[in-house]
Parts: sequence; structure tokens; C-alpha cells
Amino acid sequence: MQARIIRMEFAGLTNQEMAKLFQITIPTLKSLRYDALRRLREYFKANL
Repeated sequence: MQARIIRMEFAGLTNQEMAKLFQITIPTLKSLRYDALRRLREYFKANL
């Protein structure tokens, strides 16, 4: 789900739109997005 959230964010969807699609609250969405971005940062730090 985290990868889908990041893709949708890049596509221009708002937090409200994504929360409705996934049937989750906005704070949960923000938490999932934060975790996904943290993982991406860790991945790129280790592999660049």
C-alpha cells in the first residue's frame, strides 16, 4: 500500500482523495507515507 500511496501522491492526488480510496484516515495515510519515504531514503543511502 505504501508504494501505491507514493505513486498516487506523484500523480497529484490529495490526502483526502487517497484516504477515501484506501478507506483509511488522513493521519494513517500520513504515517504510511512517512514510513515509505523513510524506507526510500534508507534504500538510496545504502545503494548510492
